[in-house]
Amino acid sequence: MDLARIVRLLAVPVLLLAFASSCSIGNIKSDERDGEATVYDLGDFSGDFDLAYAVSFEPAPANQSWTVVTILLLSRTQSSSAVSVGLARGYPDATTLSGFTTSNRSRETSKYQSYPVRCNVCMVELRGDKATLTALLDGHKVGTWPRRVFSAVKPYVQLNGEVHEMGDTISARLVPVRTLLGGKIFPRPACALSTQGVEARAIGELGAIEFSGARRDGARATYYSLSSGKTGHDCFSKPVGAGQWH
Repeated sequence: MDLARIVRLLAVPVLLLAFASSCSIGNIKSDERDGEATVYDLGDFSGDFDLAYAVSFEPAPANQSWTVVTILLLSRTQSSSAVSVGLARGYPDATTLSGFTTSNRSRETSKYQSYPVRCNVCMVELRGDKATLTALLDGHKVGTWPRRVFSAVKPYVQLNGEVHEMGDTISARLVPVRTLLGGKIFPRPACALSTQGVEARAIGELGAIEFSGARRDGARATYYSLSSGKTGHDCFSKPVGAGQWH
């Protein structure tokens, strides 16, 4: 399988979520094609926003295939569109780092574009206003899309860490640099989802997110609170704590 096809498979959301009107999470439907940890930013990103993270993505020389870290904007309806920007390891070998964007309209094949990067800690950013969505890697604009071509209903954001091959590992940390929604600092995400052994957790006072783990067969899909670790859907309906991104 070629580079573009693998990253296209990883970069679209593999967990289709049913949202109630209260923004609570419904049933998990996983297609089992990778191990993934997902962190949810459930605000309404249909207007101005700017999400920028300093990303440390450790090489894993023993890995056999792709791992990716992604900022993904998508709709709360299943048959809709999505835009993402992220980092990938895996070509031409497991330690090689590259940047990428993906975009797809409803019911269309996702479009993938790869970019060379030369950074140890890489800035990954997705921003938008009512007219345009923009992806940046280390401050360089790598993708621009008009909002009007996407059918996103109350779009929200996922931060994803994904592993393609069984037994492969991921170790990545996202430190927030700017997390603005409507010109205001966006609260820390409250909830995450773990599948097939890949997990996310909140680290330190700065509100960093760490993705880690190895894809393993039989590991169940679990929602959990990023603050307490308690499993279940409760964290989606409870108020976010006082801590803010810096």
